[in-house]
Amino acid sequence: MPLVDAEVPAVQVARLARGVKKVAAIDQMSRAMSPEEEEVARMDKKYESIDLWAVADQLRNNVKVRDRMYHFKVYPKTCIGFELSKTMIKLRIADNVAEADYVGNLLVTAGLLMHCVERHDYETAYLFYRFAVDAVDRVNFDHIDIKAVE
Repeated sequence: MPLVDAEVPAVQVARLARGVKKVAAIDQMSRAMSPEEEEVARMDKKYESIDLWAVADQLRNNVKVRDRMYHFKVYPKTCIGFELSKTMIKLRIADNVAEADYVGNLLVTAGLLMHCVERHDYETAYLFYRFAVDAVDRVNFDHIDIKAVE
């Protein structure tokens, strides 16, 4: 006995086709993006060609970078997350805080900005961040013998 009956009535074929369409519609609805995913996709598209070096340089020149103390520990050459976000909005790098957080995370991912103890991604909060150019100044090269490297 064949598995598929060659003489399937047209009504059954139509029902089967409607069922497949319903399943496809339900599958497509489940693939629909949430509002958060849509916002991230919009920001991905908006900032896909951003020059992160230029943004980091602009921020570095417009944000107050100084030594800060937290729990009796000094963190040299840092700036504060919410000041960075405020400056991004003021310089029209970002339109709102969500976009400022997105751009800040792009800078962190690129290694141009980092949390002072590298425990956080970028947040608009009272957290200390350091630009990569300022972190390089902290490295001590005194122990390296230049002649041995040559």
